[in-house]
Amino acid sequence: MKRVIRAHETLRRIRSKISRYDLLLASIPLAFAGGTLLTQALGIPLERGMLAASLIGLLALFDGLFLRPPSGMQGV
Repeated sequence: MKRVIRAHETLRRIRSKISRYDLLLASIPLAFAGGTLLTQALGIPLERGMLAASLIGLLALFDGLFLRPPSGMQGV
């Protein structure tokens, strides 16, 4: 039981250190990895998978830069 509580506290600590912009930056390569895996699994052309991944990455960039940009010096 103590082990589960300790793991939960560790996850909470890690989650508090990860910002929204870290998640946005991580979503870009994950989109390309997911697009590559889907092209292999579904047998669709690689170009279409990379196009979908590019659109997901573009949406992440657009959201992080224009819709909800960083304000001030966060995390310093």
